[in-house]
Amino acid sequence: MPKIEQTFYLSIICPVHNTNPNLLIQAVNSIFSSNSEIVDKLIIVDDKSTKPETIECLQFIQQSNPRVTLIQNKSNIGAGASRNVGVTAAKSEWISFIDSDDVWLPNTIPTFKSCLEAAPDAQWISTKFAISRQNSIETHTDIIEKTLPGTQVAPNFYRFHGDPLTARLINGFYFHLGSCFIKREVFEKIHGFHKNNRIGEDILLYLRLSTQCPLYHASEVTYLLRRDEITLTSSLQNLQFSGIAFWVSALRDPLLHKFRRPIRWMLIVASRNLAARNMLSGRIWSALKYGAFCQLIDPLDWAITIDLLKCMIFCKNPDDSLKLLSKHLNVIT
Repeated sequence: MPKIEQTFYLSIICPVHNTNPNLLIQAVNSIFSSNSEIVDKLIIVDDKSTKPETIECLQFIQQSNPRVTLIQNKSNIGAGASRNVGVTAAKSEWISFIDSDDVWLPNTIPTFKSCLEAAPDAQWISTKFAISRQNSIETHTDIIEKTLPGTQVAPNFYRFHGDPLTARLINGFYFHLGSCFIKREVFEKIHGFHKNNRIGEDILLYLRLSTQCPLYHASEVTYLLRRDEITLTSSLQNLQFSGIAFWVSALRDPLLHKFRRPIRWMLIVASRNLAARNMLSGRIWSALKYGAFCQLIDPLDWAITIDLLKCMIFCKNPDDSLKLLSKHLNVIT
């Protein structure tokens, strides 16, 4: 098995917007604390932060580490577009990403190097991630190697490619962007993140990447996603169309033309989900609007609209509404 030379060939992009300084420092330290010899640059893109403590922290980080490059956007353009800005400044063969409030685990770079040793022709590598909530840490359990035909390259390391991979990604397989490594050449070939999507831009990137190169997936947890407890209706993005607009972009994407039918179905399912969440939060007119959007996509799809009307007429309390609409909520959007 060929050994990877210890040289600088990885740039990491981190978009920042008003991040808590303590979390930001922890994110940066997780990259440089150990095994960082292959990291060329950490490129931090400040997406027009307004909190003085965040701005001061960014300046401190830049001044204290020569391998940190700080780019400041002139306006707030979103995480995906900010990552595109960071990749433009990257010079390394490989790129990766980290959210400003998450952390890379100590085995991240050793795992990446082992993957390259096993598959030197790889252009896209992913690993597993764990989710840190208020009082617990849970490992993401979607096991792609058990649900998708692929080739085992090495122990706990698999290769997936072609239409089956794209179809599996459409139907919900998810890994965090921070647990991905992508060759800069293939990222630039597909023009990076879709600039008009602020939510779901990572999923759209995966779909488009899957049409260009195989995915090599390692069953190692290398990334810790920090997430506060969020209820079905407390997150604003769960109530707005922007949360599912990436499916519209996918439907229009030339690279994904042959997958229009399953993408269209996912857009319908996500719209039903959105309508149900709005109804449960008391936003009745928004719920009816998104129900009507389902019918715009498919004139024969009355499922959510009928249930919304039933909810308005027959449901006397929130528990009744949740019971009626729960079947529309069992989907990741």
